[in-house]
Amino acid sequence: MNSRLVHEESESDLSPIILPGVRRMPDYNDEILYQADNQEDARYVEISCAAFGCKVTKGQIYKLERNFNNPYIFERGEAYIVDDETKDNYSVFLLCKTVLYK
Repeated sequence: MNSRLVHEESESDLSPIILPGVRRMPDYNDEILYQADNQEDARYVEISCAAFGCKVTKGQIYKLERNFNNPYIFERGEAYIVDDETKDNYSVFLLCKTVLYK
């Protein structure tokens, strides 16, 4: 008789485990980053000062994502980041002091 252990993956198994005091892998994969002149040229955002209620970490570098759902208002896409709670955060540029990188 051949007995095997079968592991069924559930949705909860796929979520990353982030321990307190342990930083995630950086989004920029150790690339050399240069400061960008404007938001259209930027690919990454560093949070210099985080506001209360904005779910980002001070000093962390996030990948800049773009939403192209409304091309009439945002020609190059509306910029946002995925915050620490894995939610799309469009308000980070209004609530936090940021440094843009390319």
